[in-house]
Amino acid sequence: MPGDIEDLEGLPPELASALRAFQERGRGSLSIRIGGTAPASIAVGGYDHVLLAEAERGARRAVDAAETGDAAVQAGATASAVLCGAAACEARLSEYLARVEFHEHGLVPELQTLRSEPDAREQWKKLLATRAPEFKPGESTLFAEVGCLFKVRDHIAHRHARFAPAGTFPPRLADCIRQKIVPARAAAGADWTSVVFVHEVATWAYRVAKDWLEESEQLLPIAC
Repeated sequence: MPGDIEDLEGLPPELASALRAFQERGRGSLSIRIGGTAPASIAVGGYDHVLLAEAERGARRAVDAAETGDAAVQAGATASAVLCGAAACEARLSEYLARVEFHEHGLVPELQTLRSEPDAREQWKKLLATRAPEFKPGESTLFAEVGCLFKVRDHIAHRHARFAPAGTFPPRLADCIRQKIVPARAAAGADWTSVVFVHEVATWAYRVAKDWLEESEQLLPIAC
């Protein structure tokens, strides 16, 4: 692609606009189809990296807040890191499907049905079974972490406040905590949010999202 904004002069407006947005993000994917009498088709991706960068900033804010003893900011920054880390993983899958659809002129039924799968972990599991069958989710520590990241995200994004004994965790989070996949602090006598909305979890969320984006890129390359 052109290296400078000035190089975009003379291109069709819609193509120049897409290239300019791509340059401003700094990283991502860009596919262009030009030919015949049809208008140029453009597929722009890269919001997984935008969201991952925000998860990193959230993790750093959480660490800084912990050092200054600001529990409220630490909790908010942790929520940001978790939400954006999980969103980055979801964006990667969504953009992968869009790029496959663009390059292969459509999606086979097995991939098309993934768009209506409501569970993010199941989406990934089914995609990998179709496009990277050599990967064994049940044998991957990282994939287990990704699943737990989605569960933590669900408890932050979809609040369903309930009374529960102090020192316990919501049932859907309990296994992730018990297996020490999520680095929550000990919850003896404490509300679970006070030991999950902490900088250790923020840093973990960013690291898991970063590692998964790197691994999924290796597992699911797209030949342009």
